[in-house]
Amino acid sequence: MTSYLYLAYHHNWSGSTAFRRHWLLFVTAERNSNIGTAYDVIDCQHNDEWERRKKDNHDLSTSGTYQDKVVLGRVDNKKLEDLEKVLSETALPSEGEDCQDYVKSAINNLIEEGIVSKVALTYMAMAPSN
Repeated sequence: MTSYLYLAYHHNWSGSTAFRRHWLLFVTAERNSNIGTAYDVIDCQHNDEWERRKKDNHDLSTSGTYQDKVVLGRVDNKKLEDLEKVLSETALPSEGEDCQDYVKSAINNLIEEGIVSKVALTYMAMAPSN
């Protein structure tokens, strides 16, 4: 069986083109479902002390800022543990970086490990950053 990997993104609530939207990776068992496992990084204090989050049975549509998602590809369910390992080993954002940089690095690492196809880079480019 396979699951689906998405890049989910939120509204640009600031109105500024300099504002970067929040990005996260999202895994669902069913195509186009809004319920699944969310993986993201956050800097709650805005002091460059990033932390990873994993939310099981998360419903994207319950967030008031969620806008949409872009499918990145299929993931063999046998590789879901490998996906989580890659995400846990992907470096947290450093100074001047944010969640989008983390997601880009994570996707590149997932491609290197053969968990997702290189086409994920093309799909990732469809997600708005500002």
